[in-house]
Amino acid sequence: MRTIRTARLRLVPVTVENSWAFGNGYAMYGTFNPADGNGNGFKMGSSATGIRHLVQNNVAWKNKANGFYANHSTGGNTWYNNTSFMNGTQYNMLASPAGMPDTTITLTGSLAHIMRNNIGYPNKNTNMTGVDTMFNTWDLNITPAAKDFASQGFRLVGGRIEYLDDRPVAALVYQRRQHFINLFTWPSSSSSQNGYSETKRSGYNLVSWSEDGMTCWAVSDLQTSELEQFAQLYK
Repeated sequence: MRTIRTARLRLVPVTVENSWAFGNGYAMYGTFNPADGNGNGFKMGSSATGIRHLVQNNVAWKNKANGFYANHSTGGNTWYNNTSFMNGTQYNMLASPAGMPDTTITLTGSLAHIMRNNIGYPNKNTNMTGVDTMFNTWDLNITPAAKDFASQGFRLVGGRIEYLDDRPVAALVYQRRQHFINLFTWPSSSSSQNGYSETKRSGYNLVSWSEDGMTCWAVSDLQTSELEQFAQLYK
């Protein structure tokens, strides 16, 4: 008698981190909109597994559908320190029973999605009922004017939530060659436009300004002239 042995598939949590997803759902450098492809940036766990995955420190921009998509997960996922910029929807936490993708359910208790310190611009999310959400831009009423200046040499590469002077602020990260610019933005106490200023601290250049109800600080080891160029673009 011959014995046949079968392997059992072991399902384990997955960590997706420090990654980019952009332009999904488009073709020919964004000039053509194909019929195929659903246009999601980060598309996570299926409803059949019920396993919690970790999604952290990622950036999704200009995807046709969702920047970050839970993809009917029944186990909930954990989302930390992600940045979603100019996608069809920034964060879509859709949950469905296994094998029933046309049915939407609300995850509760230990199964709920957990979201912390994520940035979404614009603040356009969906299927957020029941999500354990704290310290994200939509929780803190922060709407950073996230702009990408890649064609001018200042590429948006990430973002996070920080605390300055006991207040939550959005921190956007831009790259200029091998240098990085941290741009901190938060609601101003006044809606009026305030003056532009420059200073140097601990070897870093800092420019600051306020307009449209937001205060902005740009900090980098770039030369002051290049940091001024970035500030003028952002303004």
